[in-house]
Amino acid sequence: MKPSWNRNEWVGLILVLLVAAILRFWATSFGLPYIYHPDEGFEVYRALRLAMGGFDFERVAKGGYYFLLCLEFGIYFVLRFVTGGVAGVNDFALQFAADPSALWSIGRRTTALLGTFTVFLVWWQARRMGSSRAGLWGALFLAVSFRHVVDSHYVTVDIPMTLFAFWSVILVVEDVAGRSRLSWWKYALIAAFAVLNKLPAIVLFLPYFLGVFLRGGLRGPGGLLAKRSWGPPIAAGIVYLVANPGFVINILDMFALFGDTIGGAGAGEEYVGVEQKTNLWVYYASVLLRSQGPGLLALGLFGAIAALVRRSQGGILHLAFIVPFFALIAGATSAHLYYARYVVPMLPGLCLLAGLALDDLVRRVRVFGDRGSFVVALGVALLVSLEPALNAIAWDRVQSQTDTRTLAVEWIEQNVPNKSRVLLEGFAEDDAQLAIPLKNLKRNLKAMSQDLEKTDPGKAKFLALKLEAVDSPLFDLRAIRHYEPWITLDEARADGVEWVVLRREYFVPGEKSAAKFDPGIVESRYEFRDELERRPDVAELVATFDADPEVRPGYDLEIWRIVPDGSGAEASADGPEDANE
Repeated sequence: MKPSWNRNEWVGLILVLLVAAILRFWATSFGLPYIYHPDEGFEVYRALRLAMGGFDFERVAKGGYYFLLCLEFGIYFVLRFVTGGVAGVNDFALQFAADPSALWSIGRRTTALLGTFTVFLVWWQARRMGSSRAGLWGALFLAVSFRHVVDSHYVTVDIPMTLFAFWSVILVVEDVAGRSRLSWWKYALIAAFAVLNKLPAIVLFLPYFLGVFLRGGLRGPGGLLAKRSWGPPIAAGIVYLVANPGFVINILDMFALFGDTIGGAGAGEEYVGVEQKTNLWVYYASVLLRSQGPGLLALGLFGAIAALVRRSQGGILHLAFIVPFFALIAGATSAHLYYARYVVPMLPGLCLLAGLALDDLVRRVRVFGDRGSFVVALGVALLVSLEPALNAIAWDRVQSQTDTRTLAVEWIEQNVPNKSRVLLEGFAEDDAQLAIPLKNLKRNLKAMSQDLEKTDPGKAKFLALKLEAVDSPLFDLRAIRHYEPWITLDEARADGVEWVVLRREYFVPGEKSAAKFDPGIVESRYEFRDELERRPDVAELVATFDADPEVRPGYDLEIWRIVPDGSGAEASADGPEDANE
């Protein structure tokens, strides 16, 4: 029997959703017009490529979000076109190449909206499984969940995958409970979209088959061996393959990736020789503790135990996703594929169980009465939510400040002569995003565009657009990727390098750079910075920009001025004026 509605519940739900929205929409413009999250570009550029008639058959293990972004970008273009904001497709593309802020803002706010909607789904599911109060507590817990708040700011696949994976489990729970019939097409679309966003979401089929078993046993009319029970997952698989045909084309590579991640080193060329040093079970447990805080995490674990002890079918079905998913990410043997965001898909279920547990615990203490039990539950809910909420607020506040990389760009544009040769970390074709996003010379952009025409025509076209959109000041960038050995100071001088930008933590021994990279590569970085300090006759530290997790986002940056040896500088100056710009 569904709990009845009342005005107080409406008010509570609105307040919780308002908190969720504020924490997720706050600071969504961080960094713009510069892009500092290395994974955000994947979905944005795939969406633009799809809008222009292209399709990505290579990046098949994750994606899917770009279908929604493509639709949104198309609507935005039409609105801009009919209002005279752009003259046509080429003008729209040029504006994006000059300043991607508009499309990034659309993507980030869409993610924030999806994150907020996930909070609503937790409320809805807990209300159906328990009571209206359980719904409010569960929704509040996810609203302030630190890791969920953080990842709701990015144009990445983690929040969409989390939403649709959780939604798919809800459909199974409601079907098993007899509150609503499972719709094949609805389940297929939702489950397929979750897996499209990120392949580990395939774990969502475990609660589906468990639900089938709970409902019909092994050989019953709706049991595991019944043909119709296989219809929804097969339909989801068909939707997945239609939307992601590259999976079939690259099936052997996918098997190799799975073997490397789960059963091998998981090392690409950039990680050769690196051994797994982190206990991932402990690592992800600590991430959950950081995200939820001790009180909220304890409530979630208590709710999980209670669901098992009482044989709550709904709770067990949600655990059938949470527990295997944790085992999947913690059981990986990869030396580098572990990130805090990997726990995000478990958070809605944990918050749901925490809300149910709190409501049940307080109701069992009958001395308070109905109104008193509500007050006690509210107090406990606010108390356990305080730590993650304060962490989320602090993170939002810091993200709203100017990034050290932006400050470094502004300093260089004001103090470094146009066309100077600058050495930094990163990918030249991506504006060296690992260090600071300086604008490259047009001749460099043209050369990179020509090199990429065969291997990555989409990227080549984007660089060609930047040729038309980029303006001064421009710099002659020498970018070294994170998996490449660093050059020596003499090699830099011979190459005409006049300025160097370093992220201090990747060039100072004892910092985190050694955790994931080849020791030889790390050592070459240490040696380079040591040379800078030992040779004041040719190297001078002229500016530093310090990040602070409580005050300023970014990296601790150093800018060094180098005296070239002459040969590289002269070569850099060769050629007509317009070729350099």
